[in-house]
Amino acid sequence: MAKVQFYLTIKDGLEDLLGYIDDDLTEEMKTRMITCLNAAESFVQGSVGPDDGNFYQKNGVKNLYTVACNSYAATLFTYASTISVRRVNNVDDVCRSIIGQLRGKYDAKDDEVNNDGTEHQSDISNGVN
Repeated sequence: MAKVQFYLTIKDGLEDLLGYIDDDLTEEMKTRMITCLNAAESFVQGSVGPDDGNFYQKNGVKNLYTVACNSYAATLFTYASTISVRRVNNVDDVCRSIIGQLRGKYDAKDDEVNNDGTEHQSDISNGVN
């Protein structure tokens, strides 16, 4: 399994999305936000594909990645759940939609033509090039 790279901080939109300002945040809340954001980045990267060192930071990808991660992190933060017999919260529609867009961009990246004219494709299911 590929190692997850964490790119975002809670200052990249999560605080604003949740409606918090610095004066309102306790250390406990900041820690919980960071944990939710890390979980969201792991989820999004796991759903799209392993990072090749710069995919999630490319123009046209970074904004989608940030919105998807913040959306899912906000869901995790707002609807924190424990093990129970109640209904489990599903991934929100915004995150799911953006993951679909990111998968398309990821697939397009893997179908690019190499400099020598040969087609480069990778097996996304296991992350092997």
